[in-house]
Amino acid sequence: MVQELLKEEQTLTQLASKNGVHLNQLRRWKEAALTAMPAQFENEERFQKRAALLEAEHEREKEKLYAEIGRLTTQVNWLQKKIMLSVSRLNRRALIEPDCAQSELSLSSQAELLNLSRAINAGS
Repeated sequence: MVQELLKEEQTLTQLASKNGVHLNQLRRWKEAALTAMPAQFENEERFQKRAALLEAEHEREKEKLYAEIGRLTTQVNWLQKKIMLSVSRLNRRALIEPDCAQSELSLSSQAELLNLSRAINAGS
């Protein structure tokens, strides 16, 4: 009914008669709608600004995490290269922690990081 009031296609008297509502009640509803409507648009604008800020913050955090992944990948690759050049195969095998429940890494991950075949380490 308030939408019909705001469209102003019919007079207040016609709407009151058609819907069986007192004319004064229709006036109050129309006034309340017109008073509250600008605040709704302001709320929507604030919501949009906050959503944009959150999206920008999310993008910054994502870029930071991708940079961290890149840095860690570079470090792991560097360490693997250094281990291959300076630690014998026998000593690398000794670094394997066979008890996966106590280790932070699976046996396969350990073998891969130390550049060892997992099949060989399964028997040791």
